[in-house]
Amino acid sequence: MIARNSHLAALGLVRNPFPYTPDAGCYFTTPHLDEQVVEIEHCILARKGFCLLTAEVGMGKSTLVRRLMADLAPKNVVSALVFNTFLQGTELLAAVLHDFGLESTGNMATDIATLNSFLLENHRQGKTCLLIVDDAQ
Repeated sequence: MIARNSHLAALGLVRNPFPYTPDAGCYFTTPHLDEQVVEIEHCILARKGFCLLTAEVGMGKSTLVRRLMADLAPKNVVSALVFNTFLQGTELLAAVLHDFGLESTGNMATDIATLNSFLLENHRQGKTCLLIVDDAQ
């Protein structure tokens, strides 16, 4: 056993509780945070429109978003997560399409039509489409 693993074992842990990338499996909750998650879920499921989540760097926003996506998937919510904040125009639209499992043609008008058809079809099926832009400065 390497030294790092022995330290984790000594603390009763099987993996690093502070991973380098967001990991919903390392999500830590509090009663206040649970209230906020319920509010966000309500906004999404009630199709209220835009929802803004802000906090200081390192507070767990990206981890919360991944947990939220996992929690909402069985509730007929189709999610797309865009985390490259430098994309604009056709590149941003292509990233959104890709995350929804659609192909981009590189043509703005065609891609918007593709996205619109996808959104309308999911709406007809009673599904909610959720677009998350992580770190959307």
